[in-house]
Amino acid sequence: RLGIAAVVPLDGYALLDNVYIDGPSTAVDGPAAQVPQVCCANDQLLIAWWSGLNAVDVFDGTGRSLAHVDAHGATRIAIPIGDLPPGPCFVRVHGPAGDRAVRTVVPPR
Repeated sequence: RLGIAAVVPLDGYALLDNVYIDGPSTAVDGPAAQVPQVCCANDQLLIAWWSGLNAVDVFDGTGRSLAHVDAHGATRIAIPIGDLPPGPCFVRVHGPAGDRAVRTVVPPR
């Protein structure tokens, strides 16, 4: 059984929140508990955050900086992944609500 409590539209794609599979919800209610939504689609790293984005940094597993984008308060951005190596990476989002980091995987091309 798969349940979806909320869907955030992002340029024709859907980012899911409060997803559970035969168990309790994985998210905590309330904006303070929200984390940035990150996914890879169409050769882009898509990032959305309810509080807005001041800047986004992408790091590899060793902490080496792979990308930096100034977002100027946008609530969603897309970063081309053509220059990013395939594999796990960390996305650090800087916003008015503080900084958050999310682990994701850049798919092989």
